[in-house]
Amino acid sequence: MYINRRTARQNPSPSPFAPVLTLVQRARGQVTQAVEALSKIPSPTTWLSSFKVERAPETQAEKAQVSLQTHRRHAPAVAAVLLSVLLGASVGNATENRNPLSEPRPAITVVADVPAEVEAGPSHIVRRGESLWTIGKRLKVTESELRLLNPEIKQSGLIFPGQELKLPSRVKVPVKVSERGAIVPAPAVASGAAYGPIDELADRPTLRVRSRGPEVAMVEHRLADLGFSTGPADGIFDGKMRRAVRAFQMANELPVDGIVGPITWEKLAAADALGLAPYVPVEQARFRPGAADTITLFTEAARRIGVPEDWARSSALRNLLDSESDGWVGRPNYTYGARHRDHARWDEVHDELRRGRITADSSATGLGQLLLRNVDEYYPSGRAGIGDPLEEAIGMLAYIEDRYGSPQRAWHLYNRLHEGY
Repeated sequence: MYINRRTARQNPSPSPFAPVLTLVQRARGQVTQAVEALSKIPSPTTWLSSFKVERAPETQAEKAQVSLQTHRRHAPAVAAVLLSVLLGASVGNATENRNPLSEPRPAITVVADVPAEVEAGPSHIVRRGESLWTIGKRLKVTESELRLLNPEIKQSGLIFPGQELKLPSRVKVPVKVSERGAIVPAPAVASGAAYGPIDELADRPTLRVRSRGPEVAMVEHRLADLGFSTGPADGIFDGKMRRAVRAFQMANELPVDGIVGPITWEKLAAADALGLAPYVPVEQARFRPGAADTITLFTEAARRIGVPEDWARSSALRNLLDSESDGWVGRPNYTYGARHRDHARWDEVHDELRRGRITADSSATGLGQLLLRNVDEYYPSGRAGIGDPLEEAIGMLAYIEDRYGSPQRAWHLYNRLHEGY
């Protein structure tokens, strides 16, 4: 085969690597342009100067935001360096004076809607199983406010049972009566004035359970003014009102029969009628069976529904309390499983029950483990009283008195007629 060497030298055949070399040259040009553009970007310190430093990220969403910010800041520089290494491009003078990766990394914080100052108000004693989140949810405050008011937990966020936390001034919580948190029985106090509507009433009929009418509503209002809970003033003489009448009769040393007769009418209208001082609840999660503060709690409950005060000291009541809730206020029934054991989730169960939603085999809660229908009947405030020590103690004694007559008989028949009492 004849080859014209002169023509071959003038028209050489294309190299098979020509397309690859072209791509490499283009890539080098793009890297050079990227580095030049990168040099015009403000430094991270300048870029972050607009951020308001409030606190370190706490939630998962905030941590994700910080991670995204970090990625966006370093991604262009990392990409440029990798491409320059792989393709052999020279960064040149564009990065001679500044290397973003070599600059110290500033602390990134998240802007949060936290007030500059929060006015301190009441205090809260941390209970076992509580966290900042559960406390905040129950008292309607934010974790940031709790950290701001309590410098000792501002960084770590760790709390322990018995620790006293300051709360914002807008929060209204029960106040402790004494340093030990014991309940002090409310002394009887004189009303100080005659009750005009009863004093002017010409006809005073005898009122008992199942009575109805404006006279019943009048007595309900009078008892409520004196500190005795009758439930809603609906003009119906029910079990709650009967217990309130008996408590009034006991406080005023009248015959205790739960009936509003002539003697009770007269005392209700009198200026020297005795009532109960307002009850101040306490922050206490457990009343151990037989303990002094437990006896005080049930003594106060007995006074408010007109049952014998010595019930509070009876061994039968102690046995019932030990078998049912072991003295835990608001404790859900064991059929709630994990939520029965997790104190932090009890408020969740209480909210469900107040809405009438039962998600376990039993709706029983509290000191006496009363079912929801019995809570409505025997708690002074109905299901709204779930989790309140005095409401639960009153409900337990009222249930025992109505169903069995005494704690001794309730314990004697325990687990014989049905499960529990």
